[in-house]
Parts: sequence; C-alpha cells; structure tokens
Amino acid sequence: VKQPVKFDASKSHDQFGKPCVNYVWDFGDGSPKKTTTTAITTHPYKNPGAYPVSVTVTDKYGKKADASLTQKVLDPKNPNGPPSAALDNIPPVSDIDEPVTFDSSKSHDYFGKPCVKFVWDFGDNSPKVTTTTPTTVHPYAKPGAYPVTVTVTDKHGQTADAGLTQRVADPPVQDTDPTRGPKGPNKKNYSGPKGKQPTTSTDPRGVYGKQGRNQGPTYPVSDEKTDPAMPPDVVGDEFRNVVHDAVSKAIMDPNPKNKTAATKTAQVMTQLDPSFMNGLDPEAKKRYEWGLKPTGPRKSLPPNKPPPKRASQALHPVQFEAEIDVGKPILPDI
Repeated sequence: VKQPVKFDASKSHDQFGKPCVNYVWDFGDGSPKKTTTTAITTHPYKNPGAYPVSVTVTDKYGKKADASLTQKVLDPKNPNGPPSAALDNIPPVSDIDEPVTFDSSKSHDYFGKPCVKFVWDFGDNSPKVTTTTPTTVHPYAKPGAYPVTVTVTDKHGQTADAGLTQRVADPPVQDTDPTRGPKGPNKKNYSGPKGKQPTTSTDPRGVYGKQGRNQGPTYPVSDEKTDPAMPPDVVGDEFRNVVHDAVSKAIMDPNPKNKTAATKTAQVMTQLDPSFMNGLDPEAKKRYEWGLKPTGPRKSLPPNKPPPKRASQALHPVQFEAEIDVGKPILPDI
C-alpha cells in the first residue's frame, strides 16, 4: 500500500517497430486516467486489492492498441494477498441451446489454494448463479455475443473478477426443397425456368447462330405459382444446352488449347451419348470432324546432292597445237 508501482509499456511499437507516441493509463482504482508521451509511468495504491490496469497506446499514424494486466496490492496488516481469477469457456462459439461449460478452476488465492465461492453472470439477463465448484454449465436461447463474468472468493473473504465474451452462432439455414440437392440456402431464387415443362417448346438442343452461339430453348412463362421446382427433364435440357454451347464455342476458338480441350470433351460426351454431336453448332461440328480425319504420310524430301569439290591450286601440263602461215602475215590496223 502507498508504494509506487512502475508500469512499463516500452515494448509497444507501430507496425514498423517504431516506438508509440502517446500512452493513456487507467490504473483501475478509480483515479483519473493519466496521459504520457513516454512509455514508463508510476502510480501508488492506497488500498490493498487486485486492480485491472490498462494502457492505450497510439502511434504516429493515429492507430491505437490496448494492453492490460492485474496489479496486486498487499495489506501490511493482513499478509493474505488478494486472490487471482481466471475463466475459460468450452466451446468459445456455441449454437443456440447448446450447453456451454464455464471453467474457473485456474482461480486461486494468494498462496495458490482453490477459491471457495464463485458467482456467475452469464450476460443474457438470466439470474446470477452461485456455486462452490469452479465449473458450471449454461445454454443460450438466442444468437449474439454475451459478456460473461465470474467473481471468485477465497477462504479469507477476498474477491477477484474474471470475464470473457461468449459467442452464440446464428442457426444454420436449411433448404427444405429436396429437388434442389443437399446444399443451398432456403428460399433461394434459383436461376432458370421454374415450373412444369411446357407442351410447346423449341428443340431442346437450342438454336445456334452463325457465330456458334447457343441461344438455348425458349419456354413460355407458366402462370402456376405453386410449382415446387424445375422438373428433372427440364434441368437435363438446360444442362445439354450449356454443354453444347460451351463445346461449340471452344472448338471454333482460335486458341489451340481451348480447341484441344473441347475436342476431348466432345469425344467423352459422344461416348456417353452418341447423339451428342447433333447438338453442336454446324460449323463447330465440321471443324471437329475435320480434326479427326487422319492425314497422309509425310512425303520425304529427295536426298541432297553432294556439293562439288573445290578446286585446288596446282601446275597442270597443257598441250597446244597451232598452224602459222608466214606467207600471209597479219598486219595490225593503223
């Protein structure tokens, strides 16, 4: 009591490791908050007890962070210091009406002995519960975040508090329509025509334009608002239209990778459904069939002629014969 306690926040820093520039201290004893520009401060306590001390640090960018601890102050007339309180929850996030176990067994008195009384506040406006054991169970009826506190008392009558936030999740959304599969939120607005298959419709394989675009089948809008879902046969038609459209576009795609992938897909679909090729765009079907035609053997090139031998420097004997008529001399032109 009355002994100055040194509080040190010098390990606080910004995201770049630089020191913070402002510190706001709350010593937990009802005294005014203290603001400093240095990371170290002192504070004395007038009465014994366990005080929750917190500091809010601010960096040069104006961003803030908090740190806290419990400062114990002994009474010189009473060698028994205050107890220490702790609280855990299992599970941290529960479902509605799921029992949550709160555990304060890590609480103890100044000498490490178990506490003797526990007062629980579950944060949902339910009545507080007092137990002599460090654990209790409590369910929650609604989703939300609940501040839970426990006040522990040691055999000397001294108390301490601990708290946490219990989160209760929203109930999972279930889809009650079995025709839509096991997944998907309830009351989801699924795309595509809904209702019974109309009696008048175009070819279920769809209509293709010059560019290979599958325009899909057209269905008149049903006036029946109580149809539960799209019939399975309509779903199958929609699926085939999508596959035909995608394969047709990919076969006519200048990208060779897309064309190769589409060709393999068409081969697989043809094995599953021999009439699959009839639903492709006519131009795509032609290109597909051209790509399957075997090519003839490659003509081999004629063998290369050996290059001529290079001439070499040498002296070669030459024979020369000439007839000269001395009676008819050749005179130069002047």
